[in-house]
Amino acid sequence: MLRRHSPDEIFDVIADNDGLFLLNFSLPSISICATLRSDLERLSDTFESQIEIGEVQLAPQTDLIMEFGLTSIPTLLLFQGPNEIERVEQFWTFDALEE
Repeated sequence: MLRRHSPDEIFDVIADNDGLFLLNFSLPSISICATLRSDLERLSDTFESQIEIGEVQLAPQTDLIMEFGLTSIPTLLLFQGPNEIERVEQFWTFDALEE
């Protein structure tokens, strides 16, 4: 299940993570974010026991954009424990994410 997290709680979620955690940063006003969300929900159902998948919906002026150094939306960050191990700043389809 794709879990939505608030901007206020996301640092605690990352700090408490002890496995693989894929975090999607999105904006409700960007249509491609809705498509990616659907693909991430499918991915979450497929790999439920192997990876946690979460999402933060940003407001255009949120501090998280600066704090995470986001340069485009959507952006996916992959964490192993609390450490970022990969960043994807482009749209990926379900098939590409599954690989």
